[in-house]
Amino acid sequence: MKISQFNESEFQQSIALRKYVFRSPYTKAKAADYQFLLQIADSIGAFDDQGRLLGQVLNLPIFYNFYGQKVPAVGVNHVGVFPETRGQGVAGKLMKASLQQAYQQGQVLSILQPFSVAFYRKYGFDLFATRIHYQISKELFPQYTHENVYRIERWVRSEMSPSLMKVLCEVYEQFAQKRNGTQIRDTNWWRRMDLQFPELNYAVIYQADVCVGYLSYRIVDTNLEIIDFIYENSQAAKELWNFASAHQSNVFQICGTTTNAESINYSFADPRIDQRLWYNTMIRIVDLPQFLKLWFAQFPAVKSFTFSVIDSVAPWNSGCYQISGDTVSKSVTEKLDSDLVDIRELAAIFLGPLTKGQLKEHLDDENRPYLEPLLISAENKLPAHFLGEF
Repeated sequence: MKISQFNESEFQQSIALRKYVFRSPYTKAKAADYQFLLQIADSIGAFDDQGRLLGQVLNLPIFYNFYGQKVPAVGVNHVGVFPETRGQGVAGKLMKASLQQAYQQGQVLSILQPFSVAFYRKYGFDLFATRIHYQISKELFPQYTHENVYRIERWVRSEMSPSLMKVLCEVYEQFAQKRNGTQIRDTNWWRRMDLQFPELNYAVIYQADVCVGYLSYRIVDTNLEIIDFIYENSQAAKELWNFASAHQSNVFQICGTTTNAESINYSFADPRIDQRLWYNTMIRIVDLPQFLKLWFAQFPAVKSFTFSVIDSVAPWNSGCYQISGDTVSKSVTEKLDSDLVDIRELAAIFLGPLTKGQLKEHLDDENRPYLEPLLISAENKLPAHFLGEF
């Protein structure tokens, strides 16, 4: 078996795997998006001696808002193995190759949506953003007092000018920069959105002729499905909710996805809407030294401390780390047998959804007192508003 990056001559094999392994229908829109994805992703395949594709992983370069800094990351997607080759370690080898490539590309974090949480935990990933799927029934549609300084224009994507789309991209960028853990989009991401939703609707809101947000959505049967809910201030958000609620004659439910980083329903007249928590994203630290430098530059350690890491999947992370204020030093020794912290635990501590108190329960800190400085260093972390789809 050979693990290598595949090129355009092997794209048809990837398409065949996509059709067979993944459950979502391979519609015309899905086909256009997938073929574009193959062009922009770093595609890694496992091939047999005859050059037949056994499995694959697509590394999509993305950017992540890390407390106001634009950090390169990788969105791992379309990890798939044909059933006749499962159980032979193909997926594991692909994940190691994915991390190796991400490290070589300078990507600090790896993010994915798992088919199996247990499988990816073995490779250093842990739970990440807490997503919330909400459904608002017609009798609970929010209604707010309208302020005349705001107005909304409604568009279909195919009718929007490039200049208007540029404005919306800039508004999204401003929104993303204010929220930790939000994906910062590039032109490839917007192109994929157009391919996936060619007739997406947009409600663009203006305050005194300045764009201050937008709502992108589609209406499926009697449901209004929100894709993007972007706003610069709370009143703009209320006006966008008014717009969505104005569909009550032909829409019986408004639905969408958010995270626990924001509360969409707190100011509703009746906030008792249906909400479902969903841990469907996982994250891994690809480059631990660089990540720690980013973290402690933002949150300097109050007291100096040390800990050790053995990362068998990404061995470049293994070593003894000394933290002093905003300075991170790493040394490599032959034997690391004390004060050991698993790379997955570091993802949970610094990037996961659990609080310090919850982490203390899960990580058995009573028998591992050296974890306490790490937990203290992460106690001011913010939840990630990550809604990126790959």
